[in-house]
Amino acid sequence: MSQQSNTENQLADTFVRTGTFGDAPWTLDEKGTLTIGYGSYHGRFRSLEDRSFDFKCDDGKRLPCQAVLRVVSTEKLTVSGNLEGLFYRERKDKPFKNVISMDLSGWITEDVSSMAYMFKGCSKLTSLNLGSFNTSNVTDMEYMFEGCMKLTNLDLGSFNTSQVKNMASMFYNCKMLTSLNLCSFDTSHVTEMWHMFANCQKLEKLDLRGFDTSRVKNMCCMFANCTHLTALDLRSFDASQVTDTGCMFAGCQNLRTLNLGNFNTARVENMVAMFYDCRRIEHLDLGSFDTSKVANMTGMFKKCRSLSSLDLCSFDTSQTREMSEIFDECPSLERITFGVQSRNVLLYLSGDWYLDGNGPYSLDEIFEKTIEEDMGGVLERSIENNA
Repeated sequence: MSQQSNTENQLADTFVRTGTFGDAPWTLDEKGTLTIGYGSYHGRFRSLEDRSFDFKCDDGKRLPCQAVLRVVSTEKLTVSGNLEGLFYRERKDKPFKNVISMDLSGWITEDVSSMAYMFKGCSKLTSLNLGSFNTSNVTDMEYMFEGCMKLTNLDLGSFNTSQVKNMASMFYNCKMLTSLNLCSFDTSHVTEMWHMFANCQKLEKLDLRGFDTSRVKNMCCMFANCTHLTALDLRSFDASQVTDTGCMFAGCQNLRTLNLGNFNTARVENMVAMFYDCRRIEHLDLGSFDTSKVANMTGMFKKCRSLSSLDLCSFDTSQTREMSEIFDECPSLERITFGVQSRNVLLYLSGDWYLDGNGPYSLDEIFEKTIEEDMGGVLERSIENNA
């Protein structure tokens, strides 16, 4: 007997339940299929309360949500209002935790205002049909698919995101997603993108060239632990309002190409571990970086094991209070170009280095010389350092 059949036998009731969702009838059969019929449902804001009670049983009892393995809603169902956390509950006893497929192709959603947390924690979900979704009035998609760990693909071609303001953690921990087509996404009103793709470990490519990020304020951990990504082209990203890029690319272990040529960081205050463990990147173009407001760069390049050179001439670290471990475990780093405003990075290096072709000198000697002459320069690692 298959594992799925065992699950069906263990979880499904031996009798059929019936009830209403809004005014739409539903049935739950002995195989764990919840079928929702024609009708309407209006969601109200309940701050992540248990929405499973909205599936009212005719016998007055509670819908046995853990027995639900499939949700089928292909008849016209007009859905409106706030759908926040509809299939999620912020407790260990998540009501729809065993659902493996959802077909919501009958849903009319043009009057829905929020889809935040909607499918969060549906960790066994392998199939999700949202082909009919009209999201033109949705303003919040925060955590919408977070924790859908077994979804391998997601068709969001019908999504209109022109009013969405929050996409934080939208795909966080979707570990099995191999690709995402977001070409139709309008992100011109989005202000939050932190953790948006974090821990999408199987994601191999991501085309974000159409993203308008001119209003985004937080990109913290946006791509963290996207371990299969090999390249990211963020030339179109407008980061002029962003204040936090901490851990933005941390753990992108296979990232070889990262284009940040137009990245405006003038408002950024936090760059902690921004490139941490980007172990295969050999070159980073940070020429556009303005770090004059950055207070913390702790571990910014830590474990960038293949990085051979860094040009930090545009960096202003005079206001940076924390830079510990900034170059730790960077064994290939042999050349650093620095300016007058970034020379205190020398305090976080070790060994002897050549300065503008002269030396080798100890770092104390180099630091003293740059202060006396009020200069920047080019550091090249002494051969002895690699012995």
